[in-house]
Amino acid sequence: KKKNNNNNKKKKNDTRKHSHKDKTSARVPIHYSLQFLKGILILILILIIMIMITPSSKMTQWREKNAPLLLGITLVLLFDENYVAAAANPLLPPYTVDNHGYITGLGGDCSGKTLKTIQGASSVTDCRTLCGRNTNDDDDDNDNGSNGLGGNGGGVGVGIGITNSLCYGFSFNEEKKACEIRKEAFCSTQFRADNGNIIFIKSQQYRSKGPVDCESGVIDETTITPPTVIPPGSNRYKETLKQCQLHCDVEYSCFAVTFKWEDSNRQGICRRKSICRPESQYREEGFEFRYKFADLVPYVQNGDKLRFKQIATVYVDGAPARINSLTYWREYLIVSTETTGGKLIQVNPEDGSYSVWFDVAAAFTRNGRDMSFENQMHGGLRNVAFHPNFEKNGLFYVSAMENRPNNPKNFRYISDDANPIPADSVLVEFRYDLNGNAVIENSYRLVFRVGMPVYDHPIKMIAFHDHHLYIAHGDGSRQSATAGGGLANNALGKILRIDPLRNTNSGEPYTIPDDNPYIDDPNYPDEVYAVGFRNPHNICFSTTSNDLYVADCGRDNIEEINIVKKGHNYGWGNRTGTFVHLATGRLMIGVDPLPDDDEKYGFTYPNVQVGHFGYYGDIFHGQAVAGGCPVENGSPMSGRYFYANMARLGLLYYSDIQQMQDAVTIGPPSELTQATTYTASLQDVETGREYPSISEIVGGRSDVRFGRGRDGRIYFTSKVRGTIYLLLDTIPSPSTRTPTRT
Repeated sequence: KKKNNNNNKKKKNDTRKHSHKDKTSARVPIHYSLQFLKGILILILILIIMIMITPSSKMTQWREKNAPLLLGITLVLLFDENYVAAAANPLLPPYTVDNHGYITGLGGDCSGKTLKTIQGASSVTDCRTLCGRNTNDDDDDNDNGSNGLGGNGGGVGVGIGITNSLCYGFSFNEEKKACEIRKEAFCSTQFRADNGNIIFIKSQQYRSKGPVDCESGVIDETTITPPTVIPPGSNRYKETLKQCQLHCDVEYSCFAVTFKWEDSNRQGICRRKSICRPESQYREEGFEFRYKFADLVPYVQNGDKLRFKQIATVYVDGAPARINSLTYWREYLIVSTETTGGKLIQVNPEDGSYSVWFDVAAAFTRNGRDMSFENQMHGGLRNVAFHPNFEKNGLFYVSAMENRPNNPKNFRYISDDANPIPADSVLVEFRYDLNGNAVIENSYRLVFRVGMPVYDHPIKMIAFHDHHLYIAHGDGSRQSATAGGGLANNALGKILRIDPLRNTNSGEPYTIPDDNPYIDDPNYPDEVYAVGFRNPHNICFSTTSNDLYVADCGRDNIEEINIVKKGHNYGWGNRTGTFVHLATGRLMIGVDPLPDDDEKYGFTYPNVQVGHFGYYGDIFHGQAVAGGCPVENGSPMSGRYFYANMARLGLLYYSDIQQMQDAVTIGPPSELTQATTYTASLQDVETGREYPSISEIVGGRSDVRFGRGRDGRIYFTSKVRGTIYLLLDTIPSPSTRTPTRT
């Protein structure tokens, strides 16, 4: 009760109205204060006491006649908790939902953030088309699916499509022939009937978490009775639960409900709740928890079934290796083991045998430096790249996290932080003895350092193209807690490009290419190639078009795949996908649609975007993208780019390369398009078993990584199990095999 009181103090009374043709009647108010109810009960008791003690002869006769009634009322008011609960939980009149999934009959209008105003709307249908269709679907087996808000396949636009995704309702004014598409069509304020607008609120989908509840405050608690007419195939319980969910729909700040069906009373108790995490362990007997489901960009379509087989499982010191990258070298896969030892492991993909190729962490230590393993998620050894002239010069490079030196002014930093953590992103060169077939351990040479504000989102993958080394660097933000950004005057949230060879003329540790786009630009370091990234997790070059593919992990709403162009601005943290990013974060809440004049800001938008799904207002829900390499080898999967929802879900995605190249990524918002995302299922050829995701294969959190091997075939692995798998459908036939670029 104390929680309810505290929350109700913050809420205004909600008087909801509904119209019947040309007259408006008020619904029963539902935002009651328990203090107010207690006051009413006390006044009634005082009145009864006054009646009982008044010395009038007429009152005496009346008391004698009605004494049992007065006593009964007094006992009920004092001791009957059901009566008190009934007073606190008013009965809720049923909501009406039309055939298009909109709550109607509310009357008037309510406050909310307007996405778009349309003049000249001939009917409600015009408004509904822009807002999109939704249904109150209780299919609990579809948690990983799309909510079907109108995806149209390839070349999905962000005009109507994105409006559909964010639209929560709309108002229609028949006299003015106008409608307003609303993002936050919440009605915590009273409905207004004086502006000629009629509100339509989209009924939402809900997902069940069973008895699991959350500990956030209750907005209110209401008693709901079943509708008079029960549709065929339904029952009183289902229809009452649906009314509870509709009650949550009309309040945008309601993100979940807890519901209890009382069979003896043929009624339900409905509690509306604000932002909460359904994973918490709070329980209450008899109540079930359902959260409002959100699917921001629901354009994922079912795709092909791919065959795979296991190649090897790598162990370090008796435990599965946390494989962070796979790089092709001399018919082998060289995998980095991140925070499990900081080693490079050589794997034979033909028989699965493996051995330590180079202990990078040990070499750091022997050269007076130490690899940082302080953060198990973002520390250790990140990646390796072999110089294009490796077979002549023996040079290769590693990206890693290294303990910060005591005298940082004596080291080459591309950028540093005012309050750095005790670890830096580093790029280090080593030399391989081509005659002795072993790494020269004392050949350690630091190329550059980057100071970090936090451990999250440090240096990432590195890759060579035309003797230039491309380095992906994260924005240094902490998960969903801080937004970060890739537009500041530093190396964070950027793609960098250098020639890593020591400049023998100047003595500089590397050379900056003459055509780097920000040379002498005071806003960015000279090493920057492209800006505006959050966590550019993977980079890979096309072997045919030379395009640079970058998978950029989003915050709470969008994952991106970009074909990156020199000097382009990809928007983070002002933009995320084809949305305006809001500093508040949270699923659905943390984004707005692009303004109509967005083109003037000069942002470049993704070739592919995948929306998060979950419950409204969720944060850091384990959805992030891991990218691979384009398949361009004449195999059955040639012409596709594979990527994955890498963290908890492990869904394997792919998109058509031609669609990605044809996507419109610059211009007015209404003209932007992205390639379609398909979800692939997987079949183990050795057991015949089929899997809907990589998480099902590894038995938990997937943490997927991709690598391109001989002839352009695609491998994937998991940091959870240290197992490497081969996608068999990416193997070309002998007649179509093409050279492989590492």
